[in-house]
Amino acid sequence: MLLTFDKFNELSLDECFFIFADRVRSDFPQQWTKKTLADLIDNAVKQIPQSLSIEQRFEKLVYLFYQEWGFQCCSGKYRLSDAIWLDRVLLDRKGTASMLAFLLIKLANVLNIPVKPIIFLSQLLIKIEWGTGNVWGINPQTGEYLSWEMLDRWAKGYLGIAAKINEKSFASVDNALLLFRLIGALKTAYLQENRPEDALKISEIMLELIPDDPYEIRDRGLIYVQLQCEKAALSDLHYFIEKCPEDPGIELVKLHINSITDSHVVLH
Repeated sequence: MLLTFDKFNELSLDECFFIFADRVRSDFPQQWTKKTLADLIDNAVKQIPQSLSIEQRFEKLVYLFYQEWGFQCCSGKYRLSDAIWLDRVLLDRKGTASMLAFLLIKLANVLNIPVKPIIFLSQLLIKIEWGTGNVWGINPQTGEYLSWEMLDRWAKGYLGIAAKINEKSFASVDNALLLFRLIGALKTAYLQENRPEDALKISEIMLELIPDDPYEIRDRGLIYVQLQCEKAALSDLHYFIEKCPEDPGIELVKLHINSITDSHVVLH
């Protein structure tokens, strides 16, 4: 099945992830992961009755997720790819901010709590969709409640004292974009872990979602360089130069091309 953003947006977050996982990992434990996630959902439903207000349900969910269940952002000596795969996150209770947001939003949806992922200063946050005093949402990395004043301080610290935020400062993220963010991070993790074959699988899927994107084609070309697939690498890297001749990283791409053309071309 060819993957598209439209298809992903017709599905739930977990359905999107399971389709992706089936394409990438032959050892992905689909049944165990689905059952473990279902058990987590059942636990939340039992502990958080619908008779509570939305604010009360959300407060209990955040406490349950971060305090009782112990989900936390990975840190220290931890293999980043494990913090993105759903089976490992459910097992270890450690994940990236995006993966924790993925799980928390899934649970909130089941509990009829309206939330959505938002990008602010390149950071993924969870915004609440109802008025609740001074609470804007939470930081999925820590479970910390966020106020508008706190976000304003972040902006001033990041962009300068004159920075001001408004609704245009935030970018909404749908299911497909959240999954795209996850799998992009997974590709980066595989490259850091010297696993170019696995990174190539991710790159191919990303190119199904964004066909002909020159930056993703460049990244695939650089993966081909690591795999010594010189003919494929040259094709991708030349495509990038043609489409993005003014890119500031163009000289590095040209260096890779020169190193290939100066050596024996290995055909795969």
